[in-house]
Amino acid sequence: MGLIAIALNDAGVELASGDTLLLESPGFAIVEEGGFLVGAPARRHSKLKPRLVHNLFWDGLSTETLARPVPQAAMVADLAAAHLAHMWDRRPVDAEGAIFAVPGTYSEQQLGLLLGIAEECGVPARGLVDAALACCHQPFTGNPLLHLDLHLHRVVLTVLEQGTRLHRTAATSSEAVGLVSLYETWINLVAAQFVRESRFDPLHRGETEQEMHDRLADWLNNLLEQSSTLVEMRAGDGRVHAIELARDGVVAAAGDAYECIARLVTDVRPRSPFSLLLSHRLCALPGCAQRLARLTDVQIVPLPPGAAALGALRHAAHLSSGPPNTLTLSLPWRAKPELRPPPGPPPARVNET
Repeated sequence: MGLIAIALNDAGVELASGDTLLLESPGFAIVEEGGFLVGAPARRHSKLKPRLVHNLFWDGLSTETLARPVPQAAMVADLAAAHLAHMWDRRPVDAEGAIFAVPGTYSEQQLGLLLGIAEECGVPARGLVDAALACCHQPFTGNPLLHLDLHLHRVVLTVLEQGTRLHRTAATSSEAVGLVSLYETWINLVAAQFVRESRFDPLHRGETEQEMHDRLADWLNNLLEQSSTLVEMRAGDGRVHAIELARDGVVAAAGDAYECIARLVTDVRPRSPFSLLLSHRLCALPGCAQRLARLTDVQIVPLPPGAAALGALRHAAHLSSGPPNTLTLSLPWRAKPELRPPPGPPPARVNET
């Protein structure tokens, strides 16, 4: 049996083995009398049971009691434990333990709590590594490196220093932008267009609002290569309403968020030309990579899904050789320098079923 890597990003916690991304599960939980519903099933009911939904438990990992009234006394960490156990139980391969790739925003207390949760869930922790560090295994000749990733409630920027080894030197974030707020912006845009063109309000019923959230990623994916996409919704009376959703409108609606992300990079970037490693979550947002490409002297490097988890597994022997409670912030190179990455969009995302 080998090791499994688990990359913690609440927009999609990744589980990988060997060279395969096995599962990506969003950090959502619904708390009910019967227990916790977590992952994709919870997200698919998030607009049907909005008062019972929690999606801050990975970002704000702690032992604090859940703020909202719940049927039983529960802590934030209990939801993280339920989600981790949910994923570990669904792994399609046996494993002797797990390497965790963690966001640069985690404190020492949160890392300790994570290890305690893993032990409680029967997940033997074999190592901890910074997620951004794990994403990069090939040096880029002459260029400083930055890594940018999107979470449910924040965007995280990490500074990486190239040398004989790769080092994580700093990490910063902004809570002004997150996938949740971006999705709400676009959902409101789509709903307003439906009301304007057909007087059909898809936000009037929880079922159609949930359907919009479930289908939004597909609409956005269409707009990566197309100027518009057809959006059809069935009303409660059975009638089908349709609009043509324009890429320009979607990009414009996210304009303030994209500017915030660009400022975060600008505030940290070196004065010399630099490479910006862009997660697949940001690459999946129409117009986001193009906005960042307008920064001076930047080379955009799109990363595929599973980059952090699969990257951690490339260093499995190194990461599992030391104390499992020590966060790795420096890794040896695994390949010779590469001047430019291969062109083209990242591959399709693997989602939890």
